[in-house]
Amino acid sequence: MRLFVCLIYVLLSFGTIMSQSLKEAEDLFNKGSYEESYAMYSILLKGKPNDRNLRYKAARCLMEMRRYEEAVPFLEFASERNMADANLLLYTACFETYKFELATQYLERYIRLKNIETDTVTLYNDMMTKARNAAAMMDKIEDIAVVDSIKIHKSQFLSAYRLPPELGKLGYIYGDDNGSFQAIEYITGRSDKRIFSVNDRDSMCNLEISYRMMDQWSVPVNLSSVVNTKSDENYPFEMSDGVTLYYASDCSASIGGLDIFMTRYNTETQEFTEPVNIGMPFNSPANDYMYVVDEINNVGWFATDRWQHEDSVVVYEFVPNEKRMILTSEDEDLRRRTASLRHYRKAESNLPRLRSEEDTPRNNAGNDKKTDISFVVNDGIVYTDIDDFRSEEARNSYLKSVEMAMQSELLKNLLDKKRNEYTYIESDDQRQAAYLEILSLEQDIIRCTTLVKDYILESRRAEISAIGSK
Repeated sequence: MRLFVCLIYVLLSFGTIMSQSLKEAEDLFNKGSYEESYAMYSILLKGKPNDRNLRYKAARCLMEMRRYEEAVPFLEFASERNMADANLLLYTACFETYKFELATQYLERYIRLKNIETDTVTLYNDMMTKARNAAAMMDKIEDIAVVDSIKIHKSQFLSAYRLPPELGKLGYIYGDDNGSFQAIEYITGRSDKRIFSVNDRDSMCNLEISYRMMDQWSVPVNLSSVVNTKSDENYPFEMSDGVTLYYASDCSASIGGLDIFMTRYNTETQEFTEPVNIGMPFNSPANDYMYVVDEINNVGWFATDRWQHEDSVVVYEFVPNEKRMILTSEDEDLRRRTASLRHYRKAESNLPRLRSEEDTPRNNAGNDKKTDISFVVNDGIVYTDIDDFRSEEARNSYLKSVEMAMQSELLKNLLDKKRNEYTYIESDDQRQAAYLEILSLEQDIIRCTTLVKDYILESRRAEISAIGSK
């Protein structure tokens, strides 16, 4: 009987702790402390590994941290157990990792489980259209050679463009200090024409054009009803032929945010041709814009905020292909990496580098993790930035060691709390239950500490191997 009562106390105690931990994890999530919240859910999942709600909530944290690949198994588990909302997150995870056909399947499943009439819900129609547009682009990925890249504040991104004056001038017309809104103008090399973005009555950006008339500009007029839509059009650049125009738009033909489009002016019809999305890797699920080509030095630039913090963009400098070169590889992983610019051919340019060698990112612009690390590879090499890793496997192992170390710290804090509470427990049964919980936490901390060391060793071995193979 005493054993039975003791068991009841243990179960009740566990239930209370579980409830408190769930609230703590949810509070951390609501405060935006996603890493701490995920670590807490990971602890809770040890006790209830088949709980679909815990797996779903852990996945939400991973999604907020942009760790989409890691979130997928959690979400698939919840989806298989008919949790409809998991399918919507699976759509996003697959979309962000360039698995666009899978994304459409999960969105269709979400719509079906929620009994949503797709013909009456514009949001889901748009999401499906973007996924299908992107899936079609995966068959036409352009193989480009990248010279350099620079991460820069959005409000100053044009400073990375080094367009010769004879090819024109780019400038800001107006915008806010953090770069979240900018109106850009392009003036031709002969200073006889300017194309620029303006806000219309509906607070949408459209392109207008003005011509030099003696010593002043003509009254601006709408550039074209073919180019301007009910969406935003901005970031114009005209090639030296005077007819080819590049610009950015978030219209229905984009695959996410702003995409780069190309159109040409037809002198016979006196109208622009139907704009064409220039595809991947220039465009992505994020915002991509300001495509510019220096035909004198045979280099080009474009900006993207894929994988970046809200106030940052990466400007890529690349070598324009004389003819569009389509990637022919059947390797799906390589195709996704090339489409997303995690893989590309390296090229050289006669222009100076965008910044000094020690400040230049290693073009892993997709990484959004915190930098300023200290990782000893060997006696002669110490990494101080997460982007220093050459091996993706080594980088992932290192990040796992960091995650496990954070989980260990959370467990230690919880252990200290339980030890303090233990001192004031008077009931023998409750003390027994608390004692067992403390022992369990101590074992968990030992396990986490061991895993930290193991992941560090895995990371070091993989990185040394990658360095040696270069």
